Amino acid sequence: MNAAAERLRIAPSAVRRKLKELESNLGVALLSRSAHGVEPTALGRVVLEYFSKRFSQDEAMIVQVLERSRLKHGQIKIGIGEAFAADFLSTALPTYRSQHPDIRFDVRVMNTEEMVHALETNDIDVGLAFNPPPVQHVRIAVECNSGFSCFVPRSWDHRNETETSIEQLTGKPCGLLSRGFSARRLIDDAERTAGVRLNVVMETNSLYALRRFVSEGLGVTILPDFAMEFDVARGEVRHLAVVDPSLNGIAVRALVSEFSADDPATVKLLQIMLEEMTLFRNRASIDGNLPPGATV
Repeated sequence: MNAAAERLRIAPSAVRRKLKELESNLGVALLSRSAHGVEPTALGRVVLEYFSKRFSQDEAMIVQVLERSRLKHGQIKIGIGEAFAADFLSTALPTYRSQHPDIRFDVRVMNTEEMVHALETNDIDVGLAFNPPPVQHVRIAVECNSGFSCFVPRSWDHRNETETSIEQLTGKPCGLLSRGFSARRLIDDAERTAGVRLNVVMETNSLYALRRFVSEGLGVTILPDFAMEFDVARGEVRHLAVVDPSLNGIAVRALVSEFSADDPATVKLLQIMLEEMTLFRNRASIDGNLPPGATV
């Protein structure tokens, strides 16, 4: 009793009083007294084991919180459209890892609908999506606008062309993203508005498949401007701006779950994405709903 009181820095009588209160509440004796001293009863050992585990878990939780706040520990779960993957993996992720090597990443490629649901249910911390709808418990951290381009093979006949329209593309074999992607819904709407039908010969949920479709000279595709920037830069395909009011000024947004919005590791990731990603650099704006404490 005296040793416990000394460790807790309280009077021995206070320890005895608390112990009696606990025994009274439980309705059992927790200690047995004999000539050899005080020992826990069988039930007392159960209580002792419980509190020992609880204190250990409390200490582990405190360590994790402190390490996470100092970016020394933890995992960030990010949902990302395939069109953003090359940009994120070649810019933001290497920079983050060089500064905070102990933070782990769970990167999941998903479409806009899947991503919004995952954010809403707190299954991911951050999402990078094209034209996402407003959703409860999800904040907009950073956004920029994008138009659409028609990506064509290098052998495209009209090399001097810099722009085209939905109407001009109706006779070309076209590969498009599957329905369910936000970009595809916008293209379908543009078709209806123009009163035309594209000659869709391939649908896919894979951006890689569309890249190969175009680079192999099988046809053209229509995607957001940024989707094949790296392919254009490497000279593997060419691009033409699609002139259509309904396909311009479409929002690209970095979203954060409300549950993760004040997490230092997540806020730091958003800062680096804004500063490093080609998508956001020089054309991003900060929404008023940016997570508290962010300085981007």
